[in-house]
Amino acid sequence: MIILQPSAGVVKATGLNFKLLTFILSQFIKIHSRSVIKIHMCKHDWSEFWPDKKVIKIDLKQGTSLRYVVATLLHELRHYNQVRIFKSIRFDYCTYNEYYNSAEERDARKFEKLATDVCKIYNGYKSIENKFKEFKFDSFKELRYTLEVDSNKLK
Repeated sequence: MIILQPSAGVVKATGLNFKLLTFILSQFIKIHSRSVIKIHMCKHDWSEFWPDKKVIKIDLKQGTSLRYVVATLLHELRHYNQVRIFKSIRFDYCTYNEYYNSAEERDARKFEKLATDVCKIYNGYKSIENKFKEFKFDSFKELRYTLEVDSNKLK
């Protein structure tokens, strides 16, 4: 199971619920051992994954939207799985073109395409959560009222 552990700065900048994202991503990114992946803001103009430290650094200057963050996480988590499965994988390229056209990057960009669906699931959960609060489903006020009325009729 993957556990996303964002820094306070990432949480503040994005406003996202990373526990919910962890839950959603864990439904289809199957890892049998518990793997904590730290998420930090990147100071560079790109996002990256550091396999030895299990850290994803996200360039939040490019965006903080749900879509951007999810796409970036999917991309970098794919690299995490690549390293985990193919231990001899390398990420040191001589040119941008070599990097961009590498099998690892093509695979990670393809995995990013799940972002739209992951965002729909995330937004669906948030919608249910909001309705739960709006309609006060954590309260049984109406039910208690009904029970009180019924019990009065019995007296």
